[in-house]
Amino acid sequence: LSVNAPPNEAEVAGLRQIVQESSAYIDALQPQIIKAQETLSALMGLQETASRRIADAKRILHPMRSLPQDILTEIFLSCTPSPLPSKPSLEHLHVCYRWRETALSLPRLWSM
Repeated sequence: LSVNAPPNEAEVAGLRQIVQESSAYIDALQPQIIKAQETLSALMGLQETASRRIADAKRILHPMRSLPQDILTEIFLSCTPSPLPSKPSLEHLHVCYRWRETALSLPRLWSM
């Protein structure tokens, strides 16, 4: 296989046997490959589920969720420009339910 000379009859027979045996070996490997791909796909699905659970837990554990109401109120009031523009900023209303309720309960935020 490492020379450019044409193969003799014995080499041709050996090469044909290599082709035949290797083809059969590849055919025998195919079901194992399919099974391994299915296993990999299932494992990747489990990994994705675990990653989503981690992300959800981290969002719940984030320190911003445990800020006391009075500090959250001060943050909102400090972030509001003075004098108020003609249209108040509404970004903090879309963060989460707690922030929305806090912001809507602050008359000072809407009447400055």
